[in-house]
Amino acid sequence: MREQMCIRSDIRRIFRAIAFCLTAVILCFTASSALAYDENDFLEFAQKQYRTGRVKSGLVLVSLNGERVATFAYGPRTELGGEITADTAFRVASVTKFVTAIGLMTLYDQGKFELDADIRETLPMMPLVNPAYPDVPITARQLLSHTSSFKGDANYTTPTWELIKNPNNDYYERKFAPGTHYQYSNMNGAMFGSMIEALSGKSLNTYVRESVFDPLGINAAYHPYLLPDQSNVADTFGLKGMQVLYMAEVRRFENYHDTCNPRANCGYSVGRMYISGSGLERLLITLMNGGSYGDVQLLRPETVAMMEAEQETVPGSSVSCTSRYGLGMEHLHDMPGGIWYGHQGRVGGLTCDAYYQKDTGLTLVVITTGYKYGVKDSMVTLALRFMTEVEKFVSED
Repeated sequence: MREQMCIRSDIRRIFRAIAFCLTAVILCFTASSALAYDENDFLEFAQKQYRTGRVKSGLVLVSLNGERVATFAYGPRTELGGEITADTAFRVASVTKFVTAIGLMTLYDQGKFELDADIRETLPMMPLVNPAYPDVPITARQLLSHTSSFKGDANYTTPTWELIKNPNNDYYERKFAPGTHYQYSNMNGAMFGSMIEALSGKSLNTYVRESVFDPLGINAAYHPYLLPDQSNVADTFGLKGMQVLYMAEVRRFENYHDTCNPRANCGYSVGRMYISGSGLERLLITLMNGGSYGDVQLLRPETVAMMEAEQETVPGSSVSCTSRYGLGMEHLHDMPGGIWYGHQGRVGGLTCDAYYQKDTGLTLVVITTGYKYGVKDSMVTLALRFMTEVEKFVSED
């Protein structure tokens, strides 16, 4: 009996020791969790950045592995006030090119065009050839990677087609053959829209809505009048009190051509899109997931991998130079957590940055209006600061 009592006593001591250890582990975990970077830390950082930068209004969204971890809304939605939310639609400038490229790649998935074929096979109505290199074709891969030899400093989005036929036209770089030199150009993005209309037989807005926006439940359009939901749209505040009122754009709707006309409508795919912040976030998550979002398979995984690739490394590629872009998406190297993929847009006092980081599972949308932004290495410095900051959500420190 005494031996049995001793055994029971030993068992109780063992259980007490185990319980003590488990309690210690739980307390340690709780303490470390309390010290970890969280949404409150991020909101404090974001508030300071927007105030210090004298941003008029804007939005920041952060997700991790497909789940939202931070939402920061700042300033009035319109000149009359109103609240900004994750679902507020903003004009996003050149991020339009990024979204349009996604729509174009759905046509690639359907076998509608080849990346390295002469673009005149897709756009026979457009005399697209560099006069200095008449035997070197311009290709879709070059347009999407900004290596087509179109000039970057030309102030145009819809060219005068009769002038571009002239061998002395000023649309092309004469020093570099197509595919041999990186030069960001609005003209490349203009051709994304022309290709979509020529290949689909539909207007740019109709095709991208049916193939991208509707399947993913995104409120977006190439003109605010065409937004499915116009109840939550932001004005674009500029500098020195200047602003673009979205309702004024709606009233000028007759200037928008929602018809299939590849020669006339290409300017809209350069920077005219209105899209919700949550919609941009959903697109980033879709690409990070290899082209899928929930039950929707928007693009094949192989197509997304091709968009992310360094194009000069692809066998048979018509691009032989290093570019800042894959297919329609920018690559930001030398970041602590790995490469960020996406696009930026900036015009006047507006900036929009939409990127995802595959190595960490992070996505980031940063929108500002009424902001006198600075640039470092062709990137808005505020966006770079946010990229570094959000990596703290996955930091082990």
